[in-house]
Amino acid sequence: MNYDISLISVLRGIKLEGNFEQNFIDGLITSNPECINQTLLDRNFIGYHGVGTVERICNSTNLVIHSTIDFLTTIHGTDNIERISRNTYGFMELFVQCFWLVKDCCVYQSNLFTNIPTHKRTFVENSISVFSKANGEYEDSTFTKSELQKVMALTLKIRPLFTVAGKDTRPDPKINEYRYGSHKYIKAKELGRVDRAWQFLFYARSTTSVSLKISFYVMALESLFSGDGSEIAHKVSERVAIYLGDSAKQEKETFALVKKIYGFRSKYVHGNPVEIENMDLVSTNADELLRKVMLKVFLEDYTTFNSSKKLEEYLTGLIFREEKVKK
Repeated sequence: MNYDISLISVLRGIKLEGNFEQNFIDGLITSNPECINQTLLDRNFIGYHGVGTVERICNSTNLVIHSTIDFLTTIHGTDNIERISRNTYGFMELFVQCFWLVKDCCVYQSNLFTNIPTHKRTFVENSISVFSKANGEYEDSTFTKSELQKVMALTLKIRPLFTVAGKDTRPDPKINEYRYGSHKYIKAKELGRVDRAWQFLFYARSTTSVSLKISFYVMALESLFSGDGSEIAHKVSERVAIYLGDSAKQEKETFALVKKIYGFRSKYVHGNPVEIENMDLVSTNADELLRKVMLKVFLEDYTTFNSSKKLEEYLTGLIFREEKVKK
């Protein structure tokens, strides 16, 4: 296929082991330096963005999407290149967030450059999202080819949950809190439990304050597992334990862990002293726990968790089934 459009996603917080190349719904995604240089050396690209930008991109980890305008027009249902670029940016934002579903990291997309040599057009979408690891530190994470393939598989699995017929169903990305962190334009009625949990996770990863991270982790769990508002700490702890546990022993350990995370969060938000020396461990444990929960929800139970009635019936059924087994 002869590609006539290239989109360079500039990634931070990541190192790649070898070159990555895989077909996906919008075209070909690759980290091959030759493909990247082909775009960067385009005279129109250099003239618009400048030599300094090109040098910065060359010193970064990048993924390039090669496709055709006709193909992307069919996929996105529009021939508006700016809109196609924003949709692709949204896809890449989801893609880099799915790195977290594989392991704790601070991978984020700083820019998405679009270049169309045949039309002599080029522009850039900039990100305001910067992530840190569970301990609040900025540290590059190395991803193998198999891990990248896992990230891509998760992205393609999750993407339909946020789109209809390949089109972005969210508001214009420039006013979309779900992806861009604006504090003015949230449409709460449109966000289900899973959306809100994913949003709280976004805020947890966006702050370097470990205390705030833990608080947002708990808010994510509450979005998924709380019910009528009574005895929330106990209810959420019990439900998370039963949802993830494969044995009575594992359920007890998970229950105790969630209660511990809750205890730290309660002390912090209510102004009581907290044990600073255990803070990083609590945050790391909360991060790992939420990763297990989100993976299972996305891959198995997304529809159930976005329906309060179905969720109550499902979780209540788990509790009583467990009680019968124990008897």
